Amino acid sequence: ETALNAKIAQYDEDMTARAAQLKELTESFERESAEYAKLKEHFDRIDLDISRNDEEERILAAIQRREDFARHVLNHACANIQKIARGRIARAVVAKLKAKKGKGKKGGKKGK
Repeated sequence: ETALNAKIAQYDEDMTARAAQLKELTESFERESAEYAKLKEHFDRIDLDISRNDEEERILAAIQRREDFARHVLNHACANIQKIARGRIARAVVAKLKAKKGKGKKGGKKGK
C-alpha cells in the first residue's frame, strides 16, 4: 500500500509539473500568436505598399513611353517641316541666282 501511495504521489507531482508546463506553453503560444498577428499585419501592409509602388512605377513607365513616343513624333515632324522650309529657301536662292546669271549673260552678249 505504501508503494501504491508513493506511486500516486509521484503521479500527482508529475501531473502537476506537466500542468504547469502546459500552462506555460499555452501562455507562450498566446504571446507568440499575438506577436505573429501584429507582424503579419505589419508585413501585409509592407507587401501592399510594395505592390502599390510597383503599380505606380508601371504606370509611370507607361507614361514615360508615351511621352518618348510623342517626343519622337514631334521631332520627326519638326525635321520634316525644316526640310521643306530649307528646300523652298534653297530653291528660291537658286532661282534668284539663275535669274541674275541669265540677265548678266544676255546683257553681256548684246553689248559686244
